[in-house]
Amino acid sequence: GRLFFGTPEGMIYFDPQQLAAGGSDLPPPLVFTALEVFNRLVAIGNDSPLPVAISEAQAVRLSHREDIFSLTFAALDYIRPEHRAAILALFPQATIKVMPDCGHWLHAQRPQLFNGIVGRFLDAVS
Repeated sequence: GRLFFGTPEGMIYFDPQQLAAGGSDLPPPLVFTALEVFNRLVAIGNDSPLPVAISEAQAVRLSHREDIFSLTFAALDYIRPEHRAAILALFPQATIKVMPDCGHWLHAQRPQLFNGIVGRFLDAVS
């Protein structure tokens, strides 16, 4: 069904099934960047609901007691929609990955995460 997001200006909602594939009029992709439970940031780890970064997680399981949570997200608009076709034509295996809590020097700020993403990409294309 529908996804609902609360903002200071009110609620935003949409049905992802209603979005058409392709086209430059689509909004930028949304990526989850953080999870908080009871207003506390959930750390990544083996004993955590997040074994990997929220942007990489396929699912998140919370107990019935963890009933107050929030998700932070970002709209990725670094690449203009009209440039996507050219990028995919030049780099057919291109994908966009988001590294949370990083600035411009992501390889220095999150070296293990950066190396993991690059390593998985290199393994996939070799």
